[in-house]
Amino acid sequence: MADQSIDIETTSKRVEQLNQLESEIANVLVYAAESLQELSRDNPVKDVVEHKSAQLFITLHSIEKGLREQINYLGEVSTSSPHLQSIYGVQKDLCITLEKEAYLRNRVKQTQ
Repeated sequence: MADQSIDIETTSKRVEQLNQLESEIANVLVYAAESLQELSRDNPVKDVVEHKSAQLFITLHSIEKGLREQINYLGEVSTSSPHLQSIYGVQKDLCITLEKEAYLRNRVKQTQ
């Protein structure tokens, strides 16, 4: 029962992190629009463009980091401990076994 509550907590935390990333993506669009709007003026203010561009790149870096963490987590979960209704681990084992079989057949042919 405790494992299930941990999984629920972890899942809730991950969903909240994804919601935060979604919000940051919206912010990137706002910063990009504001930068472009300033650049489209007859006399753009360099400091405003630089500030909005800096915000955009900082937020992009944060999004990239968050997505990388999410992907790494999913990779760990899917390969280290197969979960209910998952056949990824079984498929992976089958592929490895078939590769070994092909290698051994090739070696046997070479020795004959």
